[in-house]
Amino acid sequence: MSSELPVGYRTVDGLQIRYADSDGPASLDLVLTSPWPESLHAFDRIWPRLSGIARLLAVDLPGGASAPARQPPAAPRQAGRWRTGCW
Repeated sequence: MSSELPVGYRTVDGLQIRYADSDGPASLDLVLTSPWPESLHAFDRIWPRLSGIARLLAVDLPGGASAPARQPPAAPRQAGRWRTGCW
């Protein structure tokens, strides 16, 4: 069980995206998208408990707290379509 968010970066479609990956048990995968405009650190308090039961992937969404965005920011449906192709 990891008590800290192991933060990393990945370049997707020209944007540098911040993420955290727990590398926990592979029997269950959970993808956590940070509540806009918060960052993935919104999960600091629940990360230790959840990482003990599942592999977690938390992602800072483009245009959120510390994630770069293109101008103009994408509409919610456009952002959703973009996210499905990232991982």
